[in-house]
Parts: sequence; C-alpha cells; structure tokens
Amino acid sequence: MSLRFSSREVRRRYEGFALIIVLWTLVLIAFVVAHITASGRTEVRIANNLMANAVVLTAADGAIYEAIFNLSDPRSDQRWPVDGNPRELLIGHTQVTLRLEDEAWWINPNSAAPALIEALLRVSGGDAESARRLANAISEWVGSAPAPRPPNTLLAEYQAAGLDHGPPAAPIETLDELGRVVGMTPAVLAAIRPI
Repeated sequence: MSLRFSSREVRRRYEGFALIIVLWTLVLIAFVVAHITASGRTEVRIANNLMANAVVLTAADGAIYEAIFNLSDPRSDQRWPVDGNPRELLIGHTQVTLRLEDEAWWINPNSAAPALIEALLRVSGGDAESARRLANAISEWVGSAPAPRPPNTLLAEYQAAGLDHGPPAAPIETLDELGRVVGMTPAVLAAIRPI
C-alpha cells in the first residue's frame, strides 16, 4: 500500500512549515534588535557617565590651578587668604566650591617621629607614660619604630589585648585604622582626629 499525495496537498504542508520558519526568524530578529538596542542604550549611558566624570575632574583641576595662581599673586592685597572660607568658582559650565585650609599643623602618623606623636598625645590629654607607649605602638604599626621589636612579640602583645591581629608595619591608609593600634581608645582617637 502506498500513499499518494497530490501536489496541492504537498504544497499546503510546505507552506505551513515555511510560515512557521518565517515567524521564528522574525522572532529571532526581534530579539537580536532588542538586544542591540539595549546594549546601545547602556553604552550611551556609560559614555555619558565617563564624559560627566571627565568634566568634573577637569573642573576640579581648574579650581586647583586658579587657587595656585591666586595664592602666588605677587601683590599681597590680591592674594587669596588661607582662611577655610568657601569660594564659589565657575569653571567652564561647572560650579566648584573651593576651600583653602592650612594643613601645616597636621601630623602624618606615617612619617612623624615617635616623639612628635607622643607630644600630640600628651597635648590632647594623655599622661606621659600612656602617650609614650601609644606613640611607640603607632610607630610599630606603620613600621617606623627606631628600635622595632620582633614580630612574634608584637603579635603576642596584640593577642593579650584581645585583638586578633598584629601591626602590619605598613603605612596607615585611613584614620580609622589608628583605632586598631593596641592601646588606642575611642576617646584618644576622637581627640587627635582633625576637625
């Protein structure tokens, strides 16, 4: 027994199959177009963010250069005072607030001598012995102690204080890191933190 199909029936079957292929192809093309459109929008947003970031950084650089120019004016009556008051500048189309402050009296614990750190701690209300111990601990923390103790001794001292770390012998990256130095209390940290 053999089945025979007329050419009209065969054409109808293939036309239905062709319609399904065309519809699936259109759906696939729609997905590709939607993906390309979404990617394009994302790229445009990224480009706009990068451009805005570059504009702000350039405005900040411009404000710094204007401050340097005005601070180095040979006429003392035209020179900007270093008083901490905000100045509003327009750099390009960007409004910048600039404040000039004298940082000469700040002490950098990464480069300060232990005697200077000890003096700061004493002036901020510490007694002589605890100021000396804490100044030495800070120097050991940053790796600038004049007579460093062995690392296992330092680690034992930190563990005895209930801390699970020892000094890294590396520069301090944030002021909050000073709070991890053995002997540093929140009150002392608040007293020496710049205003």
